Amino acid sequence: MNSFDVFDTLLARRNLTSDPIWHHIEVEFGLADYVQNRKLADTGSRNLEGIYDVLVSNGTIPADLRDTVYRRELELEIAESIPIQDNLDRVQDGDLLISDMYLPASNILQMVRGVGLTKQVTIYQSNGDKSNGSIWPRLSVHRPGVHLGDNQHSDVNMPGQAGFTAELCTQTHFTVVEHGLFNNLLPNVALLVRESRLAFNGDHRPHFEIANSSNLPLLFVMSEMIHRRYENRNVVMLGRDCQLLHKIYNAYYNETTPYLPFSRVVAYNQPDTAVEYLNSHSARRPVFFDISSTGGTWAKLGNDLEVCVAIYSDLAYYTPKRPVLPTKFKYLTNNTQIGQTNILLEMFNCGDHGHLSRLTPIDGRLITAEFAAPELPKDLVQVIHTPVHFAVKQSGTYRDAVRKELSCLTEQQLIDKFSEFAMRICTQNHLLSDAKRFLDQETQYLEQFTK
Repeated sequence: MNSFDVFDTLLARRNLTSDPIWHHIEVEFGLADYVQNRKLADTGSRNLEGIYDVLVSNGTIPADLRDTVYRRELELEIAESIPIQDNLDRVQDGDLLISDMYLPASNILQMVRGVGLTKQVTIYQSNGDKSNGSIWPRLSVHRPGVHLGDNQHSDVNMPGQAGFTAELCTQTHFTVVEHGLFNNLLPNVALLVRESRLAFNGDHRPHFEIANSSNLPLLFVMSEMIHRRYENRNVVMLGRDCQLLHKIYNAYYNETTPYLPFSRVVAYNQPDTAVEYLNSHSARRPVFFDISSTGGTWAKLGNDLEVCVAIYSDLAYYTPKRPVLPTKFKYLTNNTQIGQTNILLEMFNCGDHGHLSRLTPIDGRLITAEFAAPELPKDLVQVIHTPVHFAVKQSGTYRDAVRKELSCLTEQQLIDKFSEFAMRICTQNHLLSDAKRFLDQETQYLEQFTK
């Protein structure tokens, strides 16, 4: 039998502390000084019932509201709980959960069930037995194999002194990247990245970490830049590179923005059909958006299409000569501004389908599409898409806060952050070993346009 701490070990708070919950209660019920007095009432030796007895006796909460506010705090605590999936997956039937916490055991069980724990466990709740060490001798008869917890004193030192094997859990702490986001104008993006990381459990963890901590923030910055420039326009996100961007932009900015597969292959080999395809699948006066371009594809299609790319590749190009940019070709930034990007940016934004390889008109009007096989392994694609899928799922929680903090950034701050996130992705060369087929096919793909 193993034992586990609960808070910051099996589950965490979305907003790190209970302060947002208490502020919410203070506003919702109009309770003056509730936050301050709630903190003072929690001496560490009282359970939640005792804390609320104090809040009633000192006049913070009217007696007739006591039970209502009490239940509301529990509801908000449960709603704010998020899973630490790696640790939840270690719990087995018959294990013991040990918690120094003011909440009753029944509510602690409700919370761990709420974050996904299905194993049959028992809970030992106290107001300090872990910290003062008194629980460990009493458990010696049923000595756990390993105790896992986040507090060095209560979960490692004290059980260690009693002869228990103890392991320290540190997952809830911000990573260096998350800490940087939190303290540099993007605190809610940091909380979302942290929540996504805690919820993840699977292979290809290094790829997930970059997709989560770098590519996801990059997509948010990109979305804000697109929104500022094209809020009132029909933006069409082009695939494959914009598939993830499309999901974020739809969930956080404009749910009607379409996604349309496109490629250099059809632009070069079937330019007239490609233009017809783009126009027939788009709303009036569209702006076609892609992540990166030298301008070569769009030069091939003429001057009638309005195009915007996130990064204009002005330092390198694959055609024999530098493309002459069409008159309606625009960009959010370029490599001169942000630094030289590389194929890793495409890899971490690769769609879940192969590139568009051919368009076939039928009866002079209808166009059918053929696709090449995907270049990345399915499991790797799933991993690099996971943070975006998670962010979309949590958009109801984070949308307003993330958009508000992004809207406060200046244009230069957006460019600086774009560069920071893009460069972090593009320096992860050690991750290319798992994408050899992607590199080989990309090289073959571009060779046909270099002559």
